Amino acid sequence: MTAWLIALHVLAAAFWVGASLTLKFVVVAVRRSGVDAASFMPTLMFRSRLALALGIAGATTIFSGLGALWIVSGGFNPAFMRSTTGILISCGAGCGILAVITGIGTGRLQEKGAPFAAATGTLLVIALVCMTLGAHV
Repeated sequence: MTAWLIALHVLAAAFWVGASLTLKFVVVAVRRSGVDAASFMPTLMFRSRLALALGIAGATTIFSGLGALWIVSGGFNPAFMRSTTGILISCGAGCGILAVITGIGTGRLQEKGAPFAAATGTLLVIALVCMTLGAHV
């Protein structure tokens, strides 16, 4: 069960991080190309259902990750959670959850044509680094 949850977590996170970071470069390219970003970005995010896909990937990443952490930590056992591994994985989880919150916020801004906020991508990268380190300590 744990391996299945971790595999689901990694696949959803890979899509989520990759799509979020790619979106940042798309926004830069749209602005530099002279295309009307105010009309292009809402079309990209909502008519192509990219926002929905990012939301599903984010939710899947969070819930599968929390489920795997629950199993691995023995029900969020305080001794495990205070260990280096527990702290790093918890830091990664916190950054991932904050990334969802900032992603929702920047999604709302994009409806008005505002540029993508780099905070979401940065939080996702920090989450990835913390999780990777936590898994190997």
